[in-house]
Amino acid sequence: KDNENYHILNTYMSICTIRLAYSNMEMYIKYHNPDWTLNEYCYKYSEEKFSKQIARMIERKREEKSIETTFELVEIIKAAIPASARRKGGHPAKRTFQAIRIELNRELEVLRDSLDDMIEMLNEGGRICIITFHSLEDRIVKNFFKKMSEVDSKVKGMPNIPSSYLPDFRLVENKAIIP
Repeated sequence: KDNENYHILNTYMSICTIRLAYSNMEMYIKYHNPDWTLNEYCYKYSEEKFSKQIARMIERKREEKSIETTFELVEIIKAAIPASARRKGGHPAKRTFQAIRIELNRELEVLRDSLDDMIEMLNEGGRICIITFHSLEDRIVKNFFKKMSEVDSKVKGMPNIPSSYLPDFRLVENKAIIP
């Protein structure tokens, strides 16, 4: 009995979620970046190898009828990915859903803004530790701290660098620390 109720609730939530996600995604694309397509979001935010095929398949299916549930979207994504690729690398829709989530929540923009805010709030001698969950976040964080800890390019390589050109920060560890 509990499983039936959970399934009904889960299906209902999936229907609401996918409708909201698509309407938000369409509004975002239309007003903020009209030249971008679902393919470009999937590739940029999930590094999905099959982003073109997935985007084409989603657009083709949406012309036939609207996609009502996340389950339907998963089946469309599965159909767009070659069988050999579906057998490895986890769930075939994981990357596409990640890309949609990252874009709708503006996760990378929020991360960039948060890094700037952290630097402003950091006390002298303080440290910042950041845990990232995927390569896009990792790259942003590493590039940010590399830039913050580099000597100004105008004086780089000089024997005596004036203190005004020295970075305000230094990296304590420049490689990932794995637990």
